[in-house]
Amino acid sequence: SKYTNSDSKNSISIRSKTLFTKKEWQDNRSRACKGSGVGKALDQWQASCPNQINDLDKAGIAKAYKTTEAMAKALNVAEGKCNKTIQKETIAGINAYKAKVEEYQGMLKTALKMVTKREALIASILKGFGNVKKDKDVLKIFLHFASQPTVDIVPVIESKLLFEKKKYAVAVQKYGPGNDYNIDYKDNKLLLNTFVNKVREDQKRIIAAIKAAAAGFTQMLGDFRHYHSLVAYPQFVKLLETRFPIPEFSL
Repeated sequence: SKYTNSDSKNSISIRSKTLFTKKEWQDNRSRACKGSGVGKALDQWQASCPNQINDLDKAGIAKAYKTTEAMAKALNVAEGKCNKTIQKETIAGINAYKAKVEEYQGMLKTALKMVTKREALIASILKGFGNVKKDKDVLKIFLHFASQPTVDIVPVIESKLLFEKKKYAVAVQKYGPGNDYNIDYKDNKLLLNTFVNKVREDQKRIIAAIKAAAAGFTQMLGDFRHYHSLVAYPQFVKLLETRFPIPEFSL
């Protein structure tokens, strides 16, 4: 009989390649454990508890944790059905299962913290460029994103940053000749005369042109579609995973 009283052939091996499956449990546990609910809990585990915890959102983490609680409860029931002398090998297997359940629960708690931090960074970025520029890693990724032909706003970003540092000449010399930063034609001509062609212009007009250009940069970077696209950008997703890591569960 498969389920012998001594359980000599029914040790649940933690080395099994199919660990945490209903089949493995039923093939190896003592018949004394029948009706404990472990098999059902294992089916739910397979459906709700992936090794790639990084793939889970908050709802998935909550569902997985609830599944681990049901699993732990069923294992306790199974252990309670065992005789410590007769079913000692099954009990050893149950304890191996329990250890993995506890490990997974710990990883889920870590995952929840990391996902919460990821969501906080995303929420910050979605508020616009002001928060993007505060994070040098995010800014670097935004510049890469902005260099795509379908976006093409690197001149605007760099000019805004230069204008904020009052490095007007650097921005105009770099982007003014082709009006790559896309400001008003008259303002750009005046700034080119001032910072490139060295033509004397009225001071008040220069100041007004600088303010108008800066306002234009702010307006162009106020398009929140940029930031919704940024948070889905592969390099940004990679940053989230690196900065707020969620390790893979291993059986």
